[in-house]
Amino acid sequence: MLVKPYLVDIESPTTMGSRISGLRQKLGLTQREFAQALGILDTSQISKYETGRKRPSLKVLIKMCHLADVSLDWIVLGKGSGAEQGR
Repeated sequence: MLVKPYLVDIESPTTMGSRISGLRQKLGLTQREFAQALGILDTSQISKYETGRKRPSLKVLIKMCHLADVSLDWIVLGKGSGAEQGR
């Protein structure tokens, strides 16, 4: 499932965790479903990513980019917006 670029807010949330949370919500997925889509066995990892208690690995970040069709720069740095950074 891909999020349409226009569905991602123009204003980037200030933290990587809030961008990940917003992205998951735009995809219409629960934390459990998002974890499964990313191949993460421990679903509590998603909560930790979203609250900033843990940072996702590069491998997981790349999977997020592919799943939502946004750039790594947008997820990690908040540069531009999901709409501008989408493929």
